Amino acid sequence: MNAPRWIGHPRMLAALTLAFALVPEVITFKAVRELDAKLFETAMEVLAKLPA
Repeated sequence: MNAPRWIGHPRMLAALTLAFALVPEVITFKAVRELDAKLFETAMEVLAKLPA
């Protein structure tokens, strides 16, 4: 069985692993920041409506 060339190169394998590992993190952090912003806005609306 012929293995792809990059399997024989540990640095290339590590770089590909890191690249695939970082993609979901970037997406997740963006989603979390957006959710946090929405929660902050909602909390501010609720606090603004409370009687002083």
